[in-house]
Amino acid sequence: MQLGLHRPVQAEEFTTFRMEGQGEAVKDRLQTWVICNIVAQNVATGYGQPPGTIYDWALEPASLRDADYHPSEDLRTRLLIEKFCDRVTKSLYSSRPDPAEFISSEKLLISQLLENELREMELDFGRSISAINMIHLRAAELHLRYFVFLGSNARSDDLTKLFIATTSFLGRVLDLETSPGELIGHATNYILQMIVSAAFALMKLLKSDFRRHIDFEHGKLLFNGAISALRRISVMDHDRPVRLADILAQMWNAGAPEEFGDDTLLLKVRCRMSMSHVYDTVWRWRHRFRPLKSTEDTQAMASNPNVATAAIPRQPDGSLEDPGLMYAPNFDQEGAFFNEAGFSEVFDSLNWVFDGFPDTFPAPPAL
Repeated sequence: MQLGLHRPVQAEEFTTFRMEGQGEAVKDRLQTWVICNIVAQNVATGYGQPPGTIYDWALEPASLRDADYHPSEDLRTRLLIEKFCDRVTKSLYSSRPDPAEFISSEKLLISQLLENELREMELDFGRSISAINMIHLRAAELHLRYFVFLGSNARSDDLTKLFIATTSFLGRVLDLETSPGELIGHATNYILQMIVSAAFALMKLLKSDFRRHIDFEHGKLLFNGAISALRRISVMDHDRPVRLADILAQMWNAGAPEEFGDDTLLLKVRCRMSMSHVYDTVWRWRHRFRPLKSTEDTQAMASNPNVATAAIPRQPDGSLEDPGLMYAPNFDQEGAFFNEAGFSEVFDSLNWVFDGFPDTFPAPPAL
């Protein structure tokens, strides 16, 4: 904005030197500004933060025509999708996240209107939409559907729609694994974040009482597929996608669905917009596997750093040893996963979850 990108035709008003105010220079600034807003929207959505986008008259179709700028069909489609994500954020996620008041009748009406808008937008795109833009469209639907987690009593229809949205998104992502050129290996950080969020949402549904109303085996298959996709995105050992896949595998193995019940769908972390369920799930992981030590234990560890840390509590039903569930064959062989610095690399905005953790602690047995 200091360079006047948000006013491509009037950019000279933001500089102390003369700039070309027409032709290719204007088109180049317009395209740059369009892409800046798309990236800013993805960053905000992926991290559960308010967007820093500016969708004003400069990006309206009339202004683009006046500047004789005609974006490619793929870029125009992508801009419409991200504008929709912005409307979802401002309409549904910008009010106080009180579970008793959050999903009011007014919010439910807005949600329905946004759902209709999404459906009409998809019809307008038709069959001409690219595979990558279709994935972003499904990600936009996830952004809308995650709203159900912020209410105190989710409606059955809304949970069903969330299940369909997560499976549809993951199904589109898994199509990239078999596409020419193995496109999944070139996925962006935003797609990575949405795969993780979809996997967490699916896990919440599959470990809740609502699992009786959905196709559990299909959901479990796609959850495995999400882990596989994350590992395909990986470019080196123990990089961020691999660690994310290992986290999902460990959390699935944390216990049988019967141990969770309805409480699984209720969030304690509620201020990260559509990503609240991701942060809430990791918060639950912290309290399930790493209960806070007593003051005496903390003082003993401070005085003697060689004191061994307590092992992770084993599950009474042996669920951590169930060979039907999903552990990586070489899970934590080098101890990188169970390291505080390693965790911070995996979730760069979740450092607070790991405050006060010892540097290492024993891993559960790998299968």
